[in-house]
Amino acid sequence: MSSPAIRFIETVADGEYDAAVDQFTAQLGATYSASELAETWTTLQERFGPFVGISDSESFTVQGHDATAVTLEFAGGTQRVRVVVEGDAIAGLQYLDAGDVSYDRPAYVEDDVTETDCVVDGRAGELPGTLARRGVDSAVGVVLVHGSGPMDRDGTVDGSKPLKDLALGLASAGVPVLRYDKRTAAESVPPAEHTLDRVVVEDAVAAVDRMREEVDAVVVVGHSLGGMAAPLIAARSDSVSGLGLLAANARPLSELLLEQSEQFPATETRAEIRAGVERIRAGEFDPDEDVLGFPGAFWRSLAEYDPIETASDLSIPMAVFQGESDAQVSPEKDFGRWRDAFADDSSVTFQSYADLDHLFRPTSGPEAATKHVASEVIVSLTDLLLEATTE
Repeated sequence: MSSPAIRFIETVADGEYDAAVDQFTAQLGATYSASELAETWTTLQERFGPFVGISDSESFTVQGHDATAVTLEFAGGTQRVRVVVEGDAIAGLQYLDAGDVSYDRPAYVEDDVTETDCVVDGRAGELPGTLARRGVDSAVGVVLVHGSGPMDRDGTVDGSKPLKDLALGLASAGVPVLRYDKRTAAESVPPAEHTLDRVVVEDAVAAVDRMREEVDAVVVVGHSLGGMAAPLIAARSDSVSGLGLLAANARPLSELLLEQSEQFPATETRAEIRAGVERIRAGEFDPDEDVLGFPGAFWRSLAEYDPIETASDLSIPMAVFQGESDAQVSPEKDFGRWRDAFADDSSVTFQSYADLDHLFRPTSGPEAATKHVASEVIVSLTDLLLEATTE
């Protein structure tokens, strides 16, 4: 018979959120509703793709209570959850490695780089942000845009803080950088309003406006979904002078989820993902309906956007970066599509890196253990993109 923690996770994974909340103690149930549990599960699938299964669990004791650390396996990554139980009831939940990753500055960060709190005044409300700089004047600044899921300003995931690495690395080169908490990390967004504009583009445009208070020119550097959305951000703003696309998908997100699912042997999960992709392609869903971890409104907004076509209408420099060991965005099918589309455009630069993963971390050698963005990416961003915007 499975433990209360495993039964709870299985109930959540089946989408039975009311039944899952019925397993809470009275104290936890007073602070954590079924809708909040559903939102958390949806955002995990936004970040990591469809749920595959439980890959590991470890039982221990926390302040006299039994607890189990459960590793959730998704198509594009993992998430550890600590479930505390009292008898057969769930007394506590903690999502491990989601926001408490310890951070040691990479070797390429200068000692005099400082970070200052600031605010991004988005259309849907203020978002907390951080401005990193080295105390030297610069005509060019950068705004960082997150990937999918409820990302914090550091892009915390899988034991790394890639957006913080990028911010401090570029600031060390004399380029101030603004990063901010994503809308879905700061507050709940109703599913029917969960569009690309609402959760990415509008706030990024506001961040560009905030950065223009500090510098003359702003470069938007987006990672993954943020890179895919970067051309749309530039099209919506008159203040974007250049783009950096890091591991940006050029194909529909549903195709990536389908491709990622093929890495796992779960036939039932594959069939569910294939069925979900067919529904997305046919547009057979309601705006507030969850399909493969995203609301229907989000899928609808993606279907209306072509990143390559939008980028083709821009007249600003662009640099496209790709790790060759990326298991989520294809070096051939995505990076290759960007390269083919702009092969004759001298204002677009392409750079791929051997042995770097989706977060641009080394996958081998002594630097792999640090889980930091590789220094060569910082150098490339500085030299190839930022210098182009100041010519």
